[in-house]
Amino acid sequence: MEKCNRPMGLSLDAFLQEEGILEEVRAVVLKETLDWQVQQARERDEINKEELAGIGALD
Repeated sequence: MEKCNRPMGLSLDAFLQEEGILEEVRAVVLKETLDWQVQQARERDEINKEELAGIGALD
């Protein structure tokens, strides 16, 4: 018997759109992704929050 890898039902985007929360979920995911990327960069470059807050600030 051959397996069929067809998706069943709605895609996640279609489901979230149907529920009326697609844009809200996208915004949350984007924010969390950016937060994670900043955290990874801070750890890689050993920058603390105070130093990060001062980057780009006018002295």
